[in-house]
Amino acid sequence: MTQQNPQIAPRRALLATRAARWATRQVGQGRPVSDVAAELGCCWSAVNQSVLVWGRGLLDADVERIGATNAVGLDETLFCREGRYRRKEWRTGIVDVSGGKLLDIVAGRTAAAPAQWLLDQPQSWRDGVRWAALDLSGPYRATLDTALPHADQVADPFHVIRLANNTLDEVRRRVQNQTLRHRGREHDPLYRSRKLLLCAHETINTAAEAKLLNLLEAGDPHGEARNAWHR
Repeated sequence: MTQQNPQIAPRRALLATRAARWATRQVGQGRPVSDVAAELGCCWSAVNQSVLVWGRGLLDADVERIGATNAVGLDETLFCREGRYRRKEWRTGIVDVSGGKLLDIVAGRTAAAPAQWLLDQPQSWRDGVRWAALDLSGPYRATLDTALPHADQVADPFHVIRLANNTLDEVRRRVQNQTLRHRGREHDPLYRSRKLLLCAHETINTAAEAKLLNLLEAGDPHGEARNAWHR
């Protein structure tokens, strides 16, 4: 005869309530699931399932965890690779930019999930958001246009710099091909300048700047790469 006692463990739970709560607290403090499973003498999946169940309950109960903010940010993250062909699974992080903390993670990197998350928040909370940071992607612009139309959209500096560096690289490679009729080689002036071109100007000393200018003088006859660098 089998008896069940919900005070010891919920129905179909793999760990007792006391063990599951302890494991959730340990993982929440940063310990790997595998370490907690080894200490309890059980499998990884048993601890992970318990952490998901109890962690979801803690999040649902903590209604004050989001708090008011005047700036939010959206950014994509490669969460994992699944299946035989290692299919990429993306997630969107929603961040309190002013407070410097992660608010939530939603599935995918399209406009639908983050827009729904923002619309699920109280109107007073959304009205308090004055700025929204994003990575220049179309879906995230659509998200903010839908859920926070009053907020000023600000491009993430990291992505702006990356876009500028990519453009500068494209100009350098084009000039290289037009002037020497081949891709960059070890002794080509423009190829030798590629790393210096991408350095922030305040990090370049006098000798490095002189070297860069000499390389541009030798490999950039019409000043196209130099103009792209200055801009």
